[in-house]
Amino acid sequence: MSMLVHRREDQVHHAYYSSDIGLVDWISRNYQRTNEIQIASAYQNYGLLISFTSDCSIQIFPSKQIAGYQESKELLPDRRIRHTVSGSYDLHCASRTTLSMTEVFLESMRRIRVFQEAGRETYQASLLEHEIASVMEHKTGLDGMSWVIERNVHDIFSYRAEMFISSADSGESKETFTVSSGHCSINLTLQLVGMFLDEDYAPLTSTPMDLLKPHTRLQLTHLKPFHRELATTQLEGLSLLARKGKLLAGGPRFFTYFGRDTLISLAMLTGSVTSDLALHAFRSVLERLSVRGEVAHEEVLGEYAAFFVEQRTPHTSQAQATVDDPFRSPGVLEYHMVDDDFLFPAVIAHWNEVEGTQDTERLLSGTFHTSTGEVFCGYELLGRTITYCYNRIREGMIPYHAAVKVGDWRDSLSNQGIRYSYEVNIGLGLNFVSVARNLAQQLKELTAYIPYQILSEEGEASAVAFKKETERFTVLIEPGKIRERVRSWLDQAGFTHDELSVLNRRLDMTVMPPDGYPFTVFGLDQRRQPIEVQHNDVAFTLLFGQPCLEELDTLLRPLETPFPLGLKTDVGILVSNSVFASDPQVARELNRSHYHGLVVWPLMNSILFHGIQRQLQRLKAVEASSPDERIDDYRQRLERINVYLSTLHEKVRDFNSSELWTFSPTRNGDIPLAFGKKTGSSTESNPLQLWSCLGFTTLFQ
Repeated sequence: MSMLVHRREDQVHHAYYSSDIGLVDWISRNYQRTNEIQIASAYQNYGLLISFTSDCSIQIFPSKQIAGYQESKELLPDRRIRHTVSGSYDLHCASRTTLSMTEVFLESMRRIRVFQEAGRETYQASLLEHEIASVMEHKTGLDGMSWVIERNVHDIFSYRAEMFISSADSGESKETFTVSSGHCSINLTLQLVGMFLDEDYAPLTSTPMDLLKPHTRLQLTHLKPFHRELATTQLEGLSLLARKGKLLAGGPRFFTYFGRDTLISLAMLTGSVTSDLALHAFRSVLERLSVRGEVAHEEVLGEYAAFFVEQRTPHTSQAQATVDDPFRSPGVLEYHMVDDDFLFPAVIAHWNEVEGTQDTERLLSGTFHTSTGEVFCGYELLGRTITYCYNRIREGMIPYHAAVKVGDWRDSLSNQGIRYSYEVNIGLGLNFVSVARNLAQQLKELTAYIPYQILSEEGEASAVAFKKETERFTVLIEPGKIRERVRSWLDQAGFTHDELSVLNRRLDMTVMPPDGYPFTVFGLDQRRQPIEVQHNDVAFTLLFGQPCLEELDTLLRPLETPFPLGLKTDVGILVSNSVFASDPQVARELNRSHYHGLVVWPLMNSILFHGIQRQLQRLKAVEASSPDERIDDYRQRLERINVYLSTLHEKVRDFNSSELWTFSPTRNGDIPLAFGKKTGSSTESNPLQLWSCLGFTTLFQ
C-alpha cells in the first residue's frame, strides 16, 4: 500500500493518506468552542466525526506507530462492500481531565461539513424526519473504556465504530469519562458497509509518476533534493485525488467533485500532465453541465442528496424513492457559483494554446449523457456554456446570483458585501469574447453551437462596453494619505505589540509612491461602489487576460509592494489586504483568522507564477511586432516577481501542500503559521487539497 504521511505537531491537523483505497484519516481542531477536539475518518463521501470537550486543555495526535494503521475492503455476497479502517491516537493532558463526547456523526461528509460550518440549528434543519439516529453502547474494563457506535440507513448502508480509550474511568454518563495526567491511547476502528460508487471513485493510476508527461518526469530527476521530494509528495496527493469519474477537491471534507477546483487545477497542470488525466477531468465537467450550460459547482451525494430531493419535491414519487434508497440516487448538482461557468471556456482555450487541439477535438466529438438524461455531443455542450456566458456579458457587469451571498472562489461564509467580484468580471469576463472567438477559430465544429454575434461586430462592441463598466474596479489612494491610513489600520488589525513594532519599522522604510497608490479592488457592492481591498485575484487576469502595459502596472503594484502597504510577505502573496477599506467592519474581518484575509494560498501563488510566465511570453510577441522602450522594464518587474515566487517553496517548507496558512512578522522576517491554529479562526485548513498539490508545476519552468 502506498502511503503518504503528513505529520506536523505544531499544526492543527495530522493526516494519513492512502493512495490505493482513497481514505483519509485526519484530526482537526475546532476552535469555535473552548477545549474541543475532533477525530474524524472519511472514505469517499462518507465518514465519522467524534467531538470531545474537556475541562482542561488537551492535545491529540496520530500514534507514531504507523504500523498500527490498517485498512481492508471486502466484497460481500449481496455485492455490498465492507470497508474497515483502524488506527490509534495519543491523547495528552497536563492533569486529571474529564472529557465528554458531545457529538457523534456517522454519515455523509457533506452533512458533517454543514454542522462544522453552519452550526447545530442548520444541521438539525437538514435532518430527514425518519432518519435513524446513532446508538451508543459502552463498557468499562480493567484497562479502560470501550464504546460501540452503530447506525443503519434504510437497510442500504450501515456504519459501525468501535473505540477503546486506555486508562479511562467512567463518568456521570456513558458519554463522559476521565483520564489521568500524562497521556493515554485511543484505538479506533471504523467500519462502513454499503453500495459504494466504486467506478466513479476508481483511481486513475496506482503509480503517481504515470500522471506526468515523459519530459516532465525527466525534469523531475534533475531537481535539487528538496524540490524533488516536494514534487513527489504532491504527486502522491494528486494521485489520491485523481479518480476516473472526477478529480476530488480535497480531503476529508471535499471528497467529491467541484467544478471550479477541477478547472483551476487543469489550468495549473497544463503542460505537465498526460492528456489522460485532463480528458477524464474535462469529461467530468461536461457530464455535469446544466441544460443551459452552467458548470456544476459541487455535487451532493448520499443522504444529503436524499434530503435535497425531499425538500425540493416533498410529495413526489421521486422524492419518496430517493429517501427509501438514498445511495442509489444519482446525486444533486449545485450551480450557485458564477466563476465556474467562465472558467470552462478559459481553461479549454488555455489547454489548446499549450497542448494543441487534437485531444480537445477528440473529447468534444464524443457524446455525453447529462444529469437530466439527455445526450449531446461535446461541441454542443461547450457551445451552451459559451452562449450562457456571452448572454451575461451582453447584460453588463456580472453579479453573483441573487439568492446567494457568494459567487466566486472567495466562497467563505462572509463575502464583505461583494456583489460584483473582480475575478468574474475582470479576471475571467474581460477577455471572454476573445476566448470564445479563438475557440471558434481553433475548433471549427464549435461555430455551429455558439451565437453568431460573438464573431461579428456586435461581439466586439459588447466586449468594449463591458470593459468600460469594469473601470470602476480601479482606485487611487492619494499620496499624502497613504502612510496615515496604513498606521491607523495597523492599530486595529490584531497584531501583537512586537509584531506592530516590526511592521511600523517596515512602513517607515517604505518609499511612498509620489503619484499615489493605484490598485484594483476585489469587488463592488450592490451599488457598484468599490470595496477598497487589495487582492491577488489579479492572478486570473495574468493567466487568462490580455492587459496592456498601463493595466499591467496597476496589476503588479500590490504584488511588488511589501506588507503592510501591499500584499508581499516573506512567505507568499496575501489573498487580501484591507488596509485602505473605508468600511471598518471589512477592515476588522479580513484579518489573520479569516479564510480570505491576511493569509496565503499556495493555489494563488501557483496561478501567479504561471500567469507571469504567460505575460512574459506576450511581451516577447509585442516586442517583436511593435518595439516599446517600456517593455524591458516590465519584463524585469515580472521576472523579479517570479524569482520571489520561486523561493517560497523552501521558505514555507512543510506548509507547501497546505490549503492555506497565515504569518507572523518578526525582526528576522515573516514566518508561516498554520491557519486555524489560533482561537477565533473562521474555519480550518484541510490537510489535503487538490489545488494545493500543484506547486510542483512551478518547478519545471
